[in-house]
Amino acid sequence: MLMVYTGKHLREINEDKAANLLLQKAEEAKKRANLVRQAVMNNEILSQENLNQQIKHS
Repeated sequence: MLMVYTGKHLREINEDKAANLLLQKAEEAKKRANLVRQAVMNNEILSQENLNQQIKHS
């Protein structure tokens, strides 16, 4: 979020090359964060209770 804000500010003061680079880096960071978020949300919570239930049902 801060990189996007800074990139927009750089664009306002006609620092287009730096702004474009920073906005590109911000987009890449956002994509990486989304991948991590997806991985966390898709992983099963491994607790002793869950393992015991799976053993009983197999």
